[in-house]
Amino acid sequence: MTMTLSQSRRGIHIFVVVSAITFLAYSVSFGLVLPLERLASGRPEIQAIVLFLPHGVKIIAAWMLGWWSLPFMLPIVVLSDAVFEGVAPGPINLALCVLTLVTAPLAFDLFRLAGIDLGPQSGRRVPWRALPLVGFVASVMNVIPIFFLEMESAAPRTVLFSMVSFVLGDTLGVIVALFVAMLAYRWWRRHGAF
Repeated sequence: MTMTLSQSRRGIHIFVVVSAITFLAYSVSFGLVLPLERLASGRPEIQAIVLFLPHGVKIIAAWMLGWWSLPFMLPIVVLSDAVFEGVAPGPINLALCVLTLVTAPLAFDLFRLAGIDLGPQSGRRVPWRALPLVGFVASVMNVIPIFFLEMESAAPRTVLFSMVSFVLGDTLGVIVALFVAMLAYRWWRRHGAF
């Protein structure tokens, strides 16, 4: 199947927009939220960010693009991990990035299998209130395999606290990202962009 010039331009446009929004979300989370969190707590070793916006972007992208969100987001997530977390790109980091990205469309599929279709359909309102629940489920799927690996080197109580912290930060990130997306959508609609 060949791709038309129009389809290819649309794909490039989606890639650029998703990449820019994802990088902005990482910038705010690591450049603003994390330093403020460290300052407020007095602990420089914080692992989980209380407001992790990239998870919200991942959920919105998976809602809009489904499984296509993976190829659109993978390059910028690997780059953002390198820039903001100092993680060198390599096979292990790539596998972890794929794992975290897969959970979003997988969570939507699990809801669909349970008879709750939250996918975007023309003429239907955006399920703003249900998307944080999808983000919560995706976050739980993210942390379980990662922390089973860390269970050997840390106390179970520490691991449980870290898991809850990550899920809380991811879920709050979804809520805030959805709020910002809703405001942006209303602004664009009011000003004739939609």
